[in-house]
Amino acid sequence: VVYGYAAWHYRNRFYPGTEFFSIPAAEMSVYDVKAAVKAKVDAYSLQLITRKNDEAHDAGESRISAEDVAMTYRDNGEIDKAMKNQKVWVWPVMMLAQMLGEKNASLETTYDERLVTKALNQLPCMQKENMIAPEDAKVVLTDDGATVRTEIYGTTLDEEKTGEAVREALDTGATQIDLDSLGLYKNPKVFSSDLSLMTKAMAMNRVLGAKILLRCGNQTEVVNSEVIASFLDQKDGSYTLNEEKLRAYVSDLAQKYDTYQKKRDFYTSIGTKITLEEGMGDYGWLMDQEATYEELLE
Repeated sequence: VVYGYAAWHYRNRFYPGTEFFSIPAAEMSVYDVKAAVKAKVDAYSLQLITRKNDEAHDAGESRISAEDVAMTYRDNGEIDKAMKNQKVWVWPVMMLAQMLGEKNASLETTYDERLVTKALNQLPCMQKENMIAPEDAKVVLTDDGATVRTEIYGTTLDEEKTGEAVREALDTGATQIDLDSLGLYKNPKVFSSDLSLMTKAMAMNRVLGAKILLRCGNQTEVVNSEVIASFLDQKDGSYTLNEEKLRAYVSDLAQKYDTYQKKRDFYTSIGTKITLEEGMGDYGWLMDQEATYEELLE
């Protein structure tokens, strides 16, 4: 009687251990299982794990839901087939096989392809203001000389490849994809480990060591590594001082600070003001450009 009752009981219910798409289906009817699957699909969402960047804005979570792409469950008949394959009169064997067997049923869904593109374009990680462009490592000048600035990976996504990855995830029912591990970001092409950059920085530092203070009246000009770098010419990875650039720098200083024979107001001994036009008088400062050039060159 008990054996017969069990056979009758499982004529329209699934055995213990039965699963469909990771949903436990024990004691459930075909209708109940399909309802549970539909509810799972309706609650589905795909999370896009974005790259963390110290300079990035807080873009917020990037997630695409079933509703965003009009995703629905497509009944492929697997649940009905599984119920028909249950041999109720040998239920102990069937139940044991169900508990020990592999659960490899595939969940089939449909979604609106056009809505995928729209949903993707609205994600925070796809907004231009949240994308930081990658930058190659390069030699930069500081007050202490030349140094190699580390590359910036940024947060700029390859839109076409990202779209392909999202569609594949939706097709397979994945709930999470890591954009960085999938190689969907645009990366720099030159890295700080590049020996040529280090060699370049060392070569520049051999001629950037001076730091000179020029007293021009009550003003001071600082000739540091950044200024010296503007005097340099590069050839075959080495740097040499271009003396013509240095002379031009001294000439610019003279234009800035020379006051000799410049237009000025002159007060006479009786207190009246006379305006001396440019080129008149012998008052003011006049830089000895050649001597200044020689001092700087040394």
